[in-house]
Amino acid sequence: MSKKFINKLLCTDIKMYYRTHELNEILYLHFKGFRILENLDTFVNLKAIYLEGNCIKKISGLDNCKQLLSLYLHENCIEKIEGLEALQELANLNLGNNCITKVENLGCLPKLQNCLLKGNKIGNNGISDLNGLLELTPVCR
Repeated sequence: MSKKFINKLLCTDIKMYYRTHELNEILYLHFKGFRILENLDTFVNLKAIYLEGNCIKKISGLDNCKQLLSLYLHENCIEKIEGLEALQELANLNLGNNCITKVENLGCLPKLQNCLLKGNKIGNNGISDLNGLLELTPVCR
């Protein structure tokens, strides 16, 4: 996910994106073959990012996306839930169909409402793989 690729995408699809990174609220980067999350530090006003169907192994590079509400990382190669600490506004997280073996590190997401984890390897080591669910703060409405 090079800066050159991102800038080309923004210029190519002028009906969907602004050329100025900071003005974009949504990025569609699904099915592009990315292996690493990088070069997103200038997208400070992103609300949603679609990254499904890539080859991403690790959640990282989202520290400046503090306004992010929805993160779609399903159908990747993610092995561990991590790198989400800066996403305090995150409400929707899709990590379905990855290689995650246990639920963890979700307690840092106080506004999380939906977390999809189907199709992972959670539970192969017993019920203790679900202990991370206890970190979640109940949402009262």
